[in-house]
Amino acid sequence: MQYSASLGVVASNHLAASLREAINALYSQDHTIQRPADAWLQTFRASPGSWRVCLQLLDTSNLQEHECYFAANSIKAACQRQQDMLDPGLLPELLAKLAVHMQTCIHKHQWATSQQLAGAVAAVAVRATAMQPSSILQGLQTIFIPSAAVVAATHSSEQHLLLAGAASVYGIQQTTVDSPALGLQLQQDPAALAAMLQVLSALPDAVMSKQTSVHPDRRTAVTDSLKQSSCAAPVLRAAICSGNPKLITLACQAVVSWCDLGCPPRCLETHTDVLDALSSAVLGRETAVPACDALAAMLTAVKESCSSSSSSTPSMQLLQQLAHQLQGNVLPALAAEHLTVLQTAADTAPYSAALRLHLGPEAEAAFCRVACAAAAALLQPVLQGTVQYQPLLEVLLQQLLLSVCVSDDGVAMMAVDFWQDCYIATLQALPLDHQASLLTQQQGVLKALTGALVQRTQLGPTAAAAATADARDLPEETRMVRREIASALRDIGALLGQQSMLCYVTQLVSNSYQHLCSTHTAAASSNTSSQASPAGLGLHDIAAGLTGGSWSLSAAEGMQHSIQHRSTSSTAALPGHLVPAACGGSAGWLPLESALYAANVVLGRQGSGAAEQQVQQLVQCAAAAVTHQGGSMKLAGTALTLLGGLAAWLANNSTSLPPVLTAVVAALQSPNEKLARNAATCIQRLCSCDDLAVLLTQSHGQFVQQLLQEYQRRGGLSSRLAEGSDDKPVEELLLLSVCSLAVAHTSNSSDMDSILLQLVGPQLTAAADELVAALHGNWPQQQQQQQAAPAVHGGYWHQKQQNQSQEQ
Repeated sequence: MQYSASLGVVASNHLAASLREAINALYSQDHTIQRPADAWLQTFRASPGSWRVCLQLLDTSNLQEHECYFAANSIKAACQRQQDMLDPGLLPELLAKLAVHMQTCIHKHQWATSQQLAGAVAAVAVRATAMQPSSILQGLQTIFIPSAAVVAATHSSEQHLLLAGAASVYGIQQTTVDSPALGLQLQQDPAALAAMLQVLSALPDAVMSKQTSVHPDRRTAVTDSLKQSSCAAPVLRAAICSGNPKLITLACQAVVSWCDLGCPPRCLETHTDVLDALSSAVLGRETAVPACDALAAMLTAVKESCSSSSSSTPSMQLLQQLAHQLQGNVLPALAAEHLTVLQTAADTAPYSAALRLHLGPEAEAAFCRVACAAAAALLQPVLQGTVQYQPLLEVLLQQLLLSVCVSDDGVAMMAVDFWQDCYIATLQALPLDHQASLLTQQQGVLKALTGALVQRTQLGPTAAAAATADARDLPEETRMVRREIASALRDIGALLGQQSMLCYVTQLVSNSYQHLCSTHTAAASSNTSSQASPAGLGLHDIAAGLTGGSWSLSAAEGMQHSIQHRSTSSTAALPGHLVPAACGGSAGWLPLESALYAANVVLGRQGSGAAEQQVQQLVQCAAAAVTHQGGSMKLAGTALTLLGGLAAWLANNSTSLPPVLTAVVAALQSPNEKLARNAATCIQRLCSCDDLAVLLTQSHGQFVQQLLQEYQRRGGLSSRLAEGSDDKPVEELLLLSVCSLAVAHTSNSSDMDSILLQLVGPQLTAAADELVAALHGNWPQQQQQQQAAPAVHGGYWHQKQQNQSQEQ
C-alpha cells in the first residue's frame, strides 16, 4: 500500500495497474474487451475515493496521453460532485498536486489533459467553503505563480515551490501577484502562466455549470466575487503582451470565458497596452481567431451596461477603449491588408474577405463576429446622441452590408442575424413617436439592407445550374438561407410599411428585368464578353443612407460631424445592381429571380390591398419572365408562384390579366413536367378566387377552352393513377381548376353546363362506344380487365351527367 501524510491511503499498486489496464482496453480496437472495460470504469468512477487512484496514476512515469486524459477527466468529475476532497486538511496539497500535473502536461503539449485538470482546480475552488469567495483568485495565483521574492529566494524543485504556495492559501500572507513577478515567472517558465490562464478560463465555467454541486448561496457569492476581482487583469496582461502565440490564445480564451459572467475582467480597461497587443493579434496567423473572439466577447459584455451607464463607469470606459482600437488600429490595418491581398476597391468586398484569403475562413468569421458585436454595442449610444461613435458605426454597417452580399453563407447569415436581431429589433422597440422620426432618417439604410438581402438570395453557380421550376429541388442550405432572409425582409416591411417596401422591391424587379433583357440581347449578338455587368454595392449610396440625417433621437445641436450625402429617395439609383460576382453577370436571369422571390415575400397574403401601379409593374415583369428567352425554368417557376398569389388583385384589375393567362398557358404546355405542374398550381390558385373565376368564365372563354383541351390531351386522371407521389399531378390540378370555374357563380347558368359537358364529353363518347361493342360481343378481354377497376375520373362525372339528363 502507498500512503501520503495528508491525502491518506491512496490506493494499492494493483488497483492503479487495473485502472490503467481498463483504460487501455477501452481505447483498444477490440470490441470484445471494450464493453466490460467500460462497465468496470463506470463503476470505478462512481465509487468514493476514485480520484485518489487517478491522482496516483498521474504520478506514474511513461503514461500515454489517453491514460492521462482519462485520469484527469475522472478527477474533474469527482471534484464537481464528491465531498471528500473538500476537507480543509487536504486542499493545499491537492491543489498543489493538480498544479504540478497541469504544468507537466503543458510541457508535454497535452493541452486537453491540462484543461481537464484546470476544470478540477476550478470546481474545488468554487465548492470548498474553506476558501473565502473574495480570496479564491488570489489564493490560486499564489499556488500557480509565486511572488517575485519567493521565486528569487527559492531554488527547490517545482513541486516544493508549489506546495509552499498552496500553504499560503490559508495563511496570513495573501500578496497580489504584480507585473514584475509575472515577468520574472514568464522568463523562467511560461508553463506556470499557461496553467493559471487555463484556471482562469475554467473558473466561470465551474461556477455556472450545473455539473458543479454547490450551494446556491455559495455559487452566487463566488460569481459576484469573480466579477469584482481585479486579480485576473495582471495575468491576462502578462500573457497578451508576451508575444507568445500560445499564451495569447490562452489569455483570449480566458477573456471569453470571463465575459460569460456578464462582464469583462475588471480593470482591463486601464491597461491600454493590452488592447494594443490584442488589436495587433487580429492579423496574426495563430492569434487572429482567439483575438477576435476576445474582442467580440468584451464588446458583447459591455453592450447592456453601456446603454444606461455614465461615461465614467468601467464598462463605458472599456467601450471607449475598444472603439478607439477598432477605429484607430484594427480597421486601418484590415483596410491595408484588403488593398494588398485583394487589390480591389474597398466597396466591392468586406475587410473580412482579405482575412479569409490571408488567414482562412475561420478568421473571416471571427472578424464578422467582432463587427457584429461592435455595431450592436455602438448602436444604442448613437441613437441616444453619442455622435463620437457615429463614424465608426457607419463603417461597421457598411462592412456588414458587404458581408451579407458577398461572403460565404455562414458569415453572411451571421451578418443577417445582426441586422434582424439587433438593428431592426432596436428600431422596432423604440417608442412610436421616436420611431417615426428615426425611420425617416434610416430609410436609406433599410433600403440598402433590402438590396443586400435580395442580392443574398441569388443562387450560386452550382445551385443555379441544377435549379428547376420546383423550389424544393434547391439545396437545403440555399432554402434555409432564403427562409432566414424572407423573415428579415418581412421585418423591414413591417418597419417601412408595405407601400414603401413594395415601391423599392418593384424598382429592384424592374431594374433586374432590364438587366435580363440587355444581357440576352448582348448574348444574341455574340457580344457577351463586352457586356458590362454591374459590380459592387455602390457604397457611396449606402453611405448616403447611413448619414441621411442625425441618428440621435434628440436634437442634433452641436454636431460637428460633416458628411456629404446623396438623396436616397425611392426614385434614386439603386445601391448596386443585383448580379453576383460568382456568376460574373453571365446568368442574367438570376437577379430577376431573386427580386421576384423578394416581391413574393413582401406581398405575402396582402396582394389585393397593395398599390395598383407597383403590383401592375410586378405582374408585367413576372408574366414576361415566364416566357423570356433569356430566362430559365427556375425563373419561370418563381414568377408563376408570384402570379398565383395575386388572384384577388387580378380580379380587381382585369386589364393586367391577358398577359398572365398567356404566360401560364405557355408554361402549362411546356414539355418540362415540373414547369407544367408549377403552371397548373398557379392556375388552380387563380381559379380558387371566386371573383376571378367568374371573370374568367365570362370574359376569357378561350382560356377555359385551353384548360379543357390540355386536360383532355393528357388523358385525364386515369393516366396518372399509377404514380405514387404525394403531390397532385397536373391533371388533378387542372380538374380542380375547371371544377372551380364550373361552379363559379355566373349570370348565365349554361356556363357551368357547357364546361361540364366539355369536360366529360370524351368520357361519354368512349362509354357509349364501349357499350355498343359489349352488346355486339366485340369487347376485347384486355379492355374488359382495364375497365374492371372503377373509373376515378369518368365514372363520377358520367353518372352525374346521366342524372342531370334524367332530371331534365
